[in-house]
Amino acid sequence: MKKNLQFLLAGASMLVSFSAIAQPVNDDCTGAISIQSAFGQPIGTTTVLGPYDNTLATTNASDPIAGFECFGEPNGSGTAPSLENTLWFTFVGDGGKYFIETADGAGVTNYIDDGDTQIAIYTGACGTLTPYVCNEDGPSSGANGNPPYPAGLTFNTSPGVTYYMMIDGFNFLGTISNGQYLIEVTQQQTVACADPSVSIGTASANATFVCPNDTVRFDITGVVTPTVGLVSGLGWVVSNADLLGTNDPILNPATIAGYAVQNPAPATSFRTYVNNGSLIGSAQVPYGTYYWTPVIFGNGTVATSPGTFMTQLQLDPSCTITGASIPVIVYAPGSPACATGLSDVNSNGFGISQLRPVPATDELHFNIGANTSGSVAIEVTDITGKSVTNLNIDIAAGSKTVTIDLSSISAGVYNLNARMGQENSRVRFVKQ
Repeated sequence: MKKNLQFLLAGASMLVSFSAIAQPVNDDCTGAISIQSAFGQPIGTTTVLGPYDNTLATTNASDPIAGFECFGEPNGSGTAPSLENTLWFTFVGDGGKYFIETADGAGVTNYIDDGDTQIAIYTGACGTLTPYVCNEDGPSSGANGNPPYPAGLTFNTSPGVTYYMMIDGFNFLGTISNGQYLIEVTQQQTVACADPSVSIGTASANATFVCPNDTVRFDITGVVTPTVGLVSGLGWVVSNADLLGTNDPILNPATIAGYAVQNPAPATSFRTYVNNGSLIGSAQVPYGTYYWTPVIFGNGTVATSPGTFMTQLQLDPSCTITGASIPVIVYAPGSPACATGLSDVNSNGFGISQLRPVPATDELHFNIGANTSGSVAIEVTDITGKSVTNLNIDIAAGSKTVTIDLSSISAGVYNLNARMGQENSRVRFVKQ
């Protein structure tokens, strides 16, 4: 669709001359469009502005060189944030707290690719801008990492202060998000630190360990956060010790990393971690047991620009609630606990295959392959060799899928042993 649009534009330019193609008036800061009408509306009222189209927008020397560090280029990693097709907007603060995000809706005929926008807000004047807040993917982004990815953020305004908002399209490895979007502005209700509705909610994980390249998901429900201060919301931190009882997890020496803050924080949300060696697995942060901890807070301030991630903030201990830490074992490549596939296979083709315990299940499924028929003895032993369950099955020539009930054994590392005559096969696995 994008390629067709570009072709039509190119064809039209050949017919009517290049003067028909013009950059948007708000292509740079000095031409910023006022969105002042959206501010000062009743709390909870959403004002919708636009649509705006960045297809012909550009970047130029007047664009800032800082304040967009939260942008996710080149591949979502945020290692090389960049600007591609910036549009500029301006407004004057009134002291209220506002949520701004981009969106699809009425009047949009060519929604920006994947809904993928990025927002950076500044104070000061064009040419001498000071970074204020930044967002890559807001709370309206799709579930499970799927599109759309609209930027959205909540922030406090100061009365009489002029703000400039830059909205850019994401550049995924050279593929740039172009198209139209709306801007939605909603004044937020203020929730004080001591408000009785404030709640850390209930958090859980779908696994107690992650093998290499596996993913663990952390869910949380029932969250109500304070909304006071420059930065507030829900964040997660990762530590190498339990953070139970601390009211300033950022300064705790056990904390090693933090996720992006969700602001405003949805009542139900999740975070994930993929065991690919990018966070845990270095000499400084070796494999082992780590703790994922949810934190809600208000009155936060930015310690390190742009203040998008928990570890870039300074928290107010009197307005911070730390939830229960969830321990998860992060296994290194080659760990026996993550062994899968064939083991001790002999020349007759006998062995255990396709074994992978499913997290949070009491069943273990695997295949036994054999070139001859016969009785197979199945035994599960703990790490010391003590038998915890055993059975015998008869198989015909070929293979058989076997299911073992593990409900009677506790979580831990076990060996699965299969024996047919003098032929033996063994695989180590973990029950959660």
